[in-house]
Amino acid sequence: MLRRALARAGTVLYEPYPAFEAEIPADAPAAVTALLGSLGAGFTGTTGGDPAWLVTGELPARRAREAELRLPGITRGEAVWSSRPAADRPVVPGR
Repeated sequence: MLRRALARAGTVLYEPYPAFEAEIPADAPAAVTALLGSLGAGFTGTTGGDPAWLVTGELPARRAREAELRLPGITRGEAVWSSRPAADRPVVPGR
């Protein structure tokens, strides 16, 4: 109801999208990118391969904690995650 009222008033809501870097084991890119993609991540790069990959991108702030909690399980605790403030994006209605 609040979103509809704000939209009628011409207000645009924005959500923070922190930039992230995930250093992950060589056998984990498919699982990690699938997880991050399902959480709404936009990828800006994937480099490396042996002994590790570096995956970079931006993720909706409301989903970042979920990524941080699930990443150790799919990387056997071998991932390194970091994030920093980056951009704000308009909130798409219905998401």
